[in-house]
Amino acid sequence: MINLNLSDSDEFKAFAQWGSRFAGDGDGVRIGLQGGYRTDYAFITISGETISSNPTSRSQKSSNVIASEAAYPDVEFPEVAVRWGLAEREAFRIAVNSGLGVNGINLYAFGTYGKGSGSGDFNYRGPAGSYASIFDTNPAFPGWSALDLYPAGFTPIFQSDDEDSSAVIGAKKEFGSGLTLDLSTGYGSSRIDYSMRNSINASLGPNSPTSFYDGSVEQIEKSVNLDASYPVSIGLYEAATLAGGLEHRSEEYSIIPGDQASWEIGPGSPGLPCCSNGFPGYAPVNSGTYSQDSHAAYADLLLPLTESFSTDLAVRYEDFSTFGESFTYKLSSRYELTPSFAVRGSLGTGFRAPTPAQTYSEGIAQFLPSASATITTAGRFSPIGLVAQLLNNRDGVNIEALKAEKSRNYSLGLVWNTDFGLSTTVDIYEIVIKDRLSTTPYYVLTADENAALSALNIPNLQAIYYANFLQNDYDTKTKGIDIVSTYQREMGAGTAAFSAAVSYIDTSITGGSRSTNPYSKRLTEDALPKARATISADYNIGGWGFTTRARYYGEWSYWQDTFPNTATPGAAYPKYDPQVFGDIVFFDISAKYDVTEKMSVRVGADNVFDTYPDRARWQTFRGLVYSRNTPYSTDGGYYYARVDYAF
Repeated sequence: MINLNLSDSDEFKAFAQWGSRFAGDGDGVRIGLQGGYRTDYAFITISGETISSNPTSRSQKSSNVIASEAAYPDVEFPEVAVRWGLAEREAFRIAVNSGLGVNGINLYAFGTYGKGSGSGDFNYRGPAGSYASIFDTNPAFPGWSALDLYPAGFTPIFQSDDEDSSAVIGAKKEFGSGLTLDLSTGYGSSRIDYSMRNSINASLGPNSPTSFYDGSVEQIEKSVNLDASYPVSIGLYEAATLAGGLEHRSEEYSIIPGDQASWEIGPGSPGLPCCSNGFPGYAPVNSGTYSQDSHAAYADLLLPLTESFSTDLAVRYEDFSTFGESFTYKLSSRYELTPSFAVRGSLGTGFRAPTPAQTYSEGIAQFLPSASATITTAGRFSPIGLVAQLLNNRDGVNIEALKAEKSRNYSLGLVWNTDFGLSTTVDIYEIVIKDRLSTTPYYVLTADENAALSALNIPNLQAIYYANFLQNDYDTKTKGIDIVSTYQREMGAGTAAFSAAVSYIDTSITGGSRSTNPYSKRLTEDALPKARATISADYNIGGWGFTTRARYYGEWSYWQDTFPNTATPGAAYPKYDPQVFGDIVFFDISAKYDVTEKMSVRVGADNVFDTYPDRARWQTFRGLVYSRNTPYSTDGGYYYARVDYAF
């Protein structure tokens, strides 16, 4: 559970920050403003922020550029055709929080709105090498080739424009008996519009545009909640609290089709690839609106058994229109052995139903599986869609409708707060998850299967090399330990504060298809560092403040898939070759100075020694230098300056 505290301050304050990478790219600006107004019975607080950042690039010459240079020596090709790094990004966000007291009833309303856009490069398409088929001539367009438009090839640029909004209004009242009632309703929406530029639908030949609207996806959620709490006496326990509530929630997921040119199969097909190259648009047949509803009831009993020992029991019943019922619980306790030392623990169950997006969404992309392969069309399809129905005709294949994930969790912890400034918590835990959702192994479509899909004449179902699906695929057990410690003391004329957070997490596959597939098993278990740590030190003296921080990540691994050369029904990549990435430490520093009581200036650098991880062995033919799967930034050092001002 995460407790979010909304600001209700009536203070006016602002900040501005500029930063850039040591390599000279990725510079960006953040500007924020907050203000409010308060009376004895009402308040309103408004916060806003705008962000603008330029892309980064950590790339090298790709094999497609090298092959194209050799085939067309008189054409000038780009040295770096793809910018592998952070995408260009612009965003604006605003949040409003308000409250009003009327006749003993507290009315409240809060909401957020955000809008942003970002763009990034796809793989370079050169006239020689893996993407050469785009530039072929075709009898449907005599005398024309995509070389007329892109003589040095092209890099499609993918853009997403997002818009998010949320709002909650409610009323809360506390009665003389101690009963508290809270009635609220909420609304949230999230929409992403996809587009491509510097691309082509080669099957349309000279009639193809170079920019496409590829369609949109949108999620809308609505909820109504009634919460209540009441102090109760249970036997000898007079300070108990009983809480509970009811909830109705609805979810609606929509796929909105793109421009016709983004998904149309033109007269140049099958010789020339169809659809907006890089990311085919959503066709009307792939689009639609899907929904599910749920109703829930929940209760919580907080029982102080003694002054030093308390326990809390929570239960929740939920009924989904698409997945049926669930019952979950959580039991937690805390025992103070001394005023400064306590033991805590919990056990419980969890339930997570698939969303309409997970059940119905389908996505297709074109990419390079290896340096020697040709352009490949691949996709993740709905487990109840046409592609799944076709593959279920194979012996031994059973792609099913999704069901809910279920979990059990246990934790035990220690809390130690001393009178000399040291505070420490230690928590060990175990989480068991059954029927986890994951993409299946890859199914390579046979020529007959592709012919059957093509006969349906459905856009986006043409010449698919492989397909996979979300399924309740495997079971896991995760064991971990978290240690957090802080220490504060006076040092000289100033105050020093130290903190350390260390975690070790080990996840193992315990059942399902991934337990028998060596590649999938190792990829899941070792793809993230098991050990992480952050250690920081702060020192404040006068108007100055100094911070140093070290961030540690343990070793992790990535496995390169070996694409099968034949369309083996249901084939998963049978070979894997791991690259182990060593542990790494990043150091951050910053200094702050209070210019006046209202104004402060901070300068600093993250990754001050400009440390980079091991270079990747795989996917270098695409121009990659560092793995795209790293759990940390691969863009090197970042320096910044920030000004804060309170009016």
